[in-house]
Amino acid sequence: MLAPEATFRPAHLFGLAVRVASHLSYAPLLAVAATISLVKIVIYARLLPIVEFGIASQMLLLSGFFSLFGNLGTQLIAARDAPVLFQREQPREAVAVLARSVLVTVAVGLLCLALGVLGARPFELSRLAVALAVIHGLLVQIFTTVVIETRSRLAMMRYAREVTARAALMILAGVGAAWAGWGGEGVIAGEIAATLVVLPSLTWNILKRAHVSLGELVVALRTTGADVPWRPSLILLAGSLISFLSFNLDRWIAAFVLDRREFAQYSFAWIAALTAQSLQFLLNAGIFPLLARRTMNETLAAGLRLAGAISIATLCLGFLGAVVAVVLVPPIVNAWLPQYDSAITLMLPLVAAAIFRVSDFWASYLITSHHEMRMLTVQATAIVAVTMLWFPIAAASGFAQIGLSLAWLAFALAAITHVSNAIAAWLVLRQ
Repeated sequence: MLAPEATFRPAHLFGLAVRVASHLSYAPLLAVAATISLVKIVIYARLLPIVEFGIASQMLLLSGFFSLFGNLGTQLIAARDAPVLFQREQPREAVAVLARSVLVTVAVGLLCLALGVLGARPFELSRLAVALAVIHGLLVQIFTTVVIETRSRLAMMRYAREVTARAALMILAGVGAAWAGWGGEGVIAGEIAATLVVLPSLTWNILKRAHVSLGELVVALRTTGADVPWRPSLILLAGSLISFLSFNLDRWIAAFVLDRREFAQYSFAWIAALTAQSLQFLLNAGIFPLLARRTMNETLAAGLRLAGAISIATLCLGFLGAVVAVVLVPPIVNAWLPQYDSAITLMLPLVAAAIFRVSDFWASYLITSHHEMRMLTVQATAIVAVTMLWFPIAAASGFAQIGLSLAWLAFALAAITHVSNAIAAWLVLRQ
């Protein structure tokens, strides 16, 4: 097996860069989708009153949490296994894996809706807002599960078109609701409607390509409980929850300790992190299947070379982009969104955090190499260590400038997690 020191020679990096660039020919279209998502949030901030933007941001935070845990880890199993099943020309088995994940997500969604009706109200949102947030997260989760089929077949241009079409519908519906004065709840309802429009045709096309009838799918779902690999699913879920905390801990604390006007300011500054999250997801949509195939069909060292080359290149590009953002963003905010001028001071640490987040493909490598528990342990340790260091520092200042303090917490979590995942990935080869 190759030693870690031999995995990053310049010739290897250049060759990998050329192959990855060729594979990522779909990226410009996905960049359009990511830009639409970014512009959408900015328009919401422009059109909605600050308090309503705060409500919409809290609902999106809750939606994001559900879309992470609602599948109980089964989506990551599907993302890991479906590429291999399609490569082995077992499309029916691959579709069954996706269908089981959707079924689990719907079941958890119904449970969460029942809890909302019974009075569970995070962030003191209304019952309607909680229900809309859960439905929003449920549909996001179903959409991301459904398009795994396209990614797994490496039909990335088709995947890019699907994502971009949904993004375009969402900005039309959400901005229309904001323009009509329907507030934060109306905006989320608009996004729900947009996702509902695209799901039926996507599902039908998947069944058609796999030559699976609806009846055959129903038969497969009847035995889904026995077929779900619960142990690895729950391990991956735990890892995802840890990753979610690593990425969102500062925002969750902000949602609880700041009033809605202050949280709106923090959420506006957090657009940088949201952009990084969207970009990392869009890139990983194509890179994860490549890593899965490279790791399973070749060697662990080959997978590490790919993950390392992409992570290092993205990190360097991110820092170049940050320079441009630091120069351009403040005058744009002052000119077009002066009500969010307090958010400018929060942007530097959050932009730096975004760079480390978008360039972390080490975690994807740990998943594809079946070292989920190592990833979970490393990230949990990083969260505990950083939080234990941050809290006494923030308390010593009497939690003054809590928003800025939380932004630096976000940076510390991102940087330490990135480095920890990289070290863990390299150590895989030393076993």
